[in-house]
Amino acid sequence: MQTTMQIQSPFDLRSLRLSHSTRESFHSCARKLEFTKFHGHSGWDDSIASACGRALHAGYQTYLTTNNKEKATFDMLMEYPSTLVELQFLPRPLQIRSIEAMYSTLMEMFNNSILGTGELAQFNFENSGLRPAIEVPFQINFLNFSLSDTHFIPVYYVGFIDFVLYNVLNNEFTVVDIKTHRAQQHDLEPKFKFSDQCLPYALILERILGHPVENLRVIYLSTYIDIEEPRVQQYKYTKTKEDIESWTRGMYLDLQLIKTYYQNNWFPRRGSSCFGFNRPCTHFDYCESRDAKTIQLMLESHKVKKEEKKIEPWVTIDLEMKAA
Repeated sequence: MQTTMQIQSPFDLRSLRLSHSTRESFHSCARKLEFTKFHGHSGWDDSIASACGRALHAGYQTYLTTNNKEKATFDMLMEYPSTLVELQFLPRPLQIRSIEAMYSTLMEMFNNSILGTGELAQFNFENSGLRPAIEVPFQINFLNFSLSDTHFIPVYYVGFIDFVLYNVLNNEFTVVDIKTHRAQQHDLEPKFKFSDQCLPYALILERILGHPVENLRVIYLSTYIDIEEPRVQQYKYTKTKEDIESWTRGMYLDLQLIKTYYQNNWFPRRGSSCFGFNRPCTHFDYCESRDAKTIQLMLESHKVKKEEKKIEPWVTIDLEMKAA
C-alpha cells in the first residue's frame, strides 16, 4: 500500500541500480535489497560456485568468437581467481567445482549443437561500434519515476546478454543465457519456462534493430558442472509481446513497493529466507538492527562495505513507467 507520509530517509542515495539478481533477492526478502543497495553490503567475497560460472562463461564466449578451443580453455583458466586455486586440493564437496570439473564441462559445451541455431550475431552498438553480440552490457532508464517525492532519485536496470545468435535463413535472432549449476535434476523445465530474466532483452533488441520485436526467441543453456558426467541442455522458448509487457508491469509494481519501503525507512524481513543453499543469509549477522547508523558502523568496523562495479552499457534505452 502506497503511503502519503514522507519520512526523512537516513540513506544518502543519488540513484538506485537494479538487475535481475537484485530483483530476485528483493522478492526473496526486501532487507536483502536494503543491505546491498542502501547500505553497500554486497555480501561474501568470491565463491567457488560463482567463480566457476564466470570462468566457464569466459571460456565459452572466447570459443564462440574464435572457434579456438585451446584459447578458450586458456581464457577460462585465466578468469578463475588465483585466490581460489588452493581450495582445489580440499576434499569434496568443494572439489566438485574443481578446475578439472570446469575443463570437463567446457569440453562438453564445445560439443553442444547450439551453433546449429545460427551464427554469432554482430551489431553496430551505440557506444562501441560494430562488434559480436556477446556479453552485451545494457541499461534501461525508468522515466517519470523517483524513489523520493521531495527530490529526484532515478532508478535504472542493468544486465548482460550472454550472446545473440542470428539465423540468416529465417532472418531470426535468438538470445542465449548460460546457466551453470549443480542441480541434480535432469529436467529443469520448471526452472526456465517462466523465467523473466531474458524478457528485457527484447527491448534491447528493439533498439538495436530499429523495429518492434513481437516474439523473442530464447535459449537457456543449462550447464551442469561435473568431472565425470557434465551435462549441457538447451531449453528453447518463444516469448510473446504479452510476456514482454508482463515484465514491464511487474517491474512497475516492484518499483512502487521499493519506493514505499524507502519512504517509510522500513524494509520487511522474510524469515524463511534467512537460511538457504546450506548457509545463512549473507546479511544475517547485521539484520537484527534497523537503525541505519548502527548498521553502517557495524559494516565499517568489519570492512565489508563495497562499491558497485561500474558498467559501461553498449545499449541504453529509456522506458516510461506507468500503471498497468
